[in-house]
Amino acid sequence: MTNSTIQELIKLHRSAIDSPHAEQIRGDFEKVLEIFVAANYPEGVEGNTLMCSIHDSFPSHHSCIACNLQDNVRLLERFLLQAGNVSDIHFTFTTFLLLLYLIGERIQVYIEMAELPESYRLQHFGVIQEIRHWANFIKHPKAFMLVVHPQWEYEESVYESSSRATKGRVTIDTAFVKDNYRHEADNKALEKVLARQNDVVVLFPNPVNLMSRFVEMQQRFIGLISENKFVRDMLERRTKERHEQVDPTKRRGTRPVDTHIGAE
Repeated sequence: MTNSTIQELIKLHRSAIDSPHAEQIRGDFEKVLEIFVAANYPEGVEGNTLMCSIHDSFPSHHSCIACNLQDNVRLLERFLLQAGNVSDIHFTFTTFLLLLYLIGERIQVYIEMAELPESYRLQHFGVIQEIRHWANFIKHPKAFMLVVHPQWEYEESVYESSSRATKGRVTIDTAFVKDNYRHEADNKALEKVLARQNDVVVLFPNPVNLMSRFVEMQQRFIGLISENKFVRDMLERRTKERHEQVDPTKRRGTRPVDTHIGAE
């Protein structure tokens, strides 16, 4: 009984992958992968990754910043390499946004260590905040749990582009999560909007645009370290390792063989 059920589930999953709707999702996430690889592998697969290039700013010692960030970028990489199998908007965007969130929150830790002004953070690293709001919606749905069968879509998808997508409907988009999924947002007010609603659409951000802005933020963070001595000195004081001896396989962006793109 169990084996037959598993086979039926696999069959259903494969039929979903072959649907016309899934073709657009796959096409968009293949573009996301291209943007990710171009930014995060500026020297090709065998060279330093973008995050590992942080080591160049700290030539006197091994930097935990590079390795800690690369570990989480690698999780996103592994997900995006499976772009050919995505078919479900809800699953795909939940995973995608949470993986971006993990990277963004870790970059935010170092930004806070550098004691950058809040206005500067919002101007140059605002995409982290945007992703955090979406992650809050996913992790802490609050009154959204009172919605009946929401529709899951994303900006500029075939469905969203049609006039029937959001007209007259409660639409949970980037502006909505910014207003309602900040830390201090009022859940009682949100409940008045969402409770028992059966015509709600969740409109995720366009993944291609979001990935473009995210890698620009990554590059801006690298530039902040390499070009700003004050920031570099602040981070060096906080992150310089206590012991001089470092495993050479963990230095300068060296990666285990099985984490390269295309590894089996």
